[in-house]
Amino acid sequence: MRDHLVVDQSLNLPNCLNLIEASLAEWQPVERFDSITCVHGLHYIGDKLGLITRAVSWLKNDGQFVANLDLNNVKLAGPQSSTRSAAKEIRNAGIRFDSRKKLIQCFGRTHIKLPYRYLGADDQAGPNYTNQPVVDSHYAIDDTQCGDEVSTTLPVELPMIPVLVKKSIPNSGITKVDIKWHTG
Repeated sequence: MRDHLVVDQSLNLPNCLNLIEASLAEWQPVERFDSITCVHGLHYIGDKLGLITRAVSWLKNDGQFVANLDLNNVKLAGPQSSTRSAAKEIRNAGIRFDSRKKLIQCFGRTHIKLPYRYLGADDQAGPNYTNQPVVDSHYAIDDTQCGDEVSTTLPVELPMIPVLVKKSIPNSGITKVDIKWHTG
């Protein structure tokens, strides 16, 4: 895993911009952020709920996380409605979710635990509401008190590589992260 993306120096990027290529499942920032956004990017992620859980913990106490999320691509094992159940749990965790706009927001650093266990992803789910390729995320209810362990993992290869674009706004003390994508 590379810690930093090699960038063409002829691009003349401002000093306040830092491009980081890292596994979103493993990356641990050394600082907290004022703003984290993921505009039309979560649909490429296998463990969407896991990334949301991690991203809100990267915020400063007064930071903000905003992302597009289509819960039609979050699949829960069992008879319950995936969309309604997941929306309820997200809201119960203190994250705002607007199902019409497919937008989630979190204000302030928080540590949340959603009651789901990630099983794997399906990168053949087809296009989403924006007609972009999408990865379906599969979860089971996390019933760890029963001791049931599921080791099922669905294979997935990301069509794009996540790149975290870290921006520091000069003379403001504000640091922002955008989760972007580029083809490998």
